[in-house]
Amino acid sequence: MPDSRTLPRTQPVLHDSRTTLTEFRPGDENAMVEASQDESIRRWTAWPRSYTLTDAQQGIAQRKERFRSDSAVAFAIRRTGSDLLVGGCDLRTTQDSPHRFELAYWLAGHARGAGVASSAVRLVCQWAFRELPALRIEALVQPENTSSRAVLLRASFTHEGTLRAFRIRRGLPIDLDCYALLKNE
Repeated sequence: MPDSRTLPRTQPVLHDSRTTLTEFRPGDENAMVEASQDESIRRWTAWPRSYTLTDAQQGIAQRKERFRSDSAVAFAIRRTGSDLLVGGCDLRTTQDSPHRFELAYWLAGHARGAGVASSAVRLVCQWAFRELPALRIEALVQPENTSSRAVLLRASFTHEGTLRAFRIRRGLPIDLDCYALLKNE
């Protein structure tokens, strides 16, 4: 019987001279709780305001379950040569097309400004276009999140427009800018 999975059965390790992407490991929960205290993480993500060790453990378990169910692959972002978790980058399958994926990422405050996020985004996209049936990768960010928008532009994403009142976050509708990268770009 042919394999109907979109994602691989084992999670790859991706790396360049700056960034290494792995699966989440035991001990990463503490770094996630520490990162959650950063005001940017609180403002731009859907993480709970009072993020606990239990939240981090559940978040990692959910990421692993989504990988097993073929709906997402979650990479832990580490600086090359270090085991310390500095962020996360998820690539999610979409229900409407096996060729369209959605990218989301976060980075701890102490790791920002060194090109780690841009490197992680590039690594994930290159891998997806090479190893998956991906033709299009989208990322949705709030228009005011200038740092995240800059990461996407450095990774060659194109701004395609604003999706007004597209999601509800903390009980309020939010606009999201849609950025996309195509395989042939």
